[in-house]
Amino acid sequence: VFFLIFLLVPYGHALARRRIARPADHGLAVGNAAFAFGFLYRMIHPVSDRALGFIALAMAAAYVSMMSPARRRSPEDRGLLVALGGLAILFLTLAVPLQLGLHGITLAWAAQGVLLIVLGFRYGAPLTRCAGVVVTGLSVGRLFILHSPLHTHPFTLIWNASFGTWVFVSLAAVAAAGLYRRGAGTLGNLEKGLPSTLAVGACLLSFIGVMQEGSQYPRLWEMGEGLASGVPLIVWWAGILAILATGERLKDYAVRAMALLLAGLSLGPF
Repeated sequence: VFFLIFLLVPYGHALARRRIARPADHGLAVGNAAFAFGFLYRMIHPVSDRALGFIALAMAAAYVSMMSPARRRSPEDRGLLVALGGLAILFLTLAVPLQLGLHGITLAWAAQGVLLIVLGFRYGAPLTRCAGVVVTGLSVGRLFILHSPLHTHPFTLIWNASFGTWVFVSLAAVAAAGLYRRGAGTLGNLEKGLPSTLAVGACLLSFIGVMQEGSQYPRLWEMGEGLASGVPLIVWWAGILAILATGERLKDYAVRAMALLLAGLSLGPF
């Protein structure tokens, strides 16, 4: 009920008056989506985690249903259509991994953070962009606080909920970094360092996730000392080379420096 009320408050008012929706309206809509989904997660997840996929589909349908009156009453408000379509796509995208058993709140925060950054660039709203960075950062924090270590028991390599959640959040971080790099020319002084910072963070987050997956698999399956030490070493250096190649491709000094720093640590983790 509260979700529908707050969906109608910002956009319903704009449609009733046939005015262009403001950035604050979009921010309220995204905040409502985050709160409503988080509340439903807490209520439903202990009973049936698979039901969350249907909740995500229902929320997507609510946004899609708003698009038709938006086209009729405010055909010139492209931003409203983009926001409604983006929120619908967001929850449609979440429905699939939720049905696979991935962690709902972490996924939702990662996706909503990226959406806020998209809206921030679309409307030239730095505070909205920064809010998106913060929300994406919160999803990263949840990875380290609630989802680390990735595994404590033998698991299926790659195709598992824990690693899938890590990959999803890593891709969200990559998307955030890409959006900031593409919009670097529009950034103010306070955001100038974010393109490189986000690129470094995305690379490091991906590296840590792959390292955990690669090192824990032979150890938890008790494959022997040789594989338990050899596989992580291979993954470690392959990850460093991948980060270095990314830094070269982006021509980003900070990313290259991080790769060299990891190389300097050499066999430290082992």
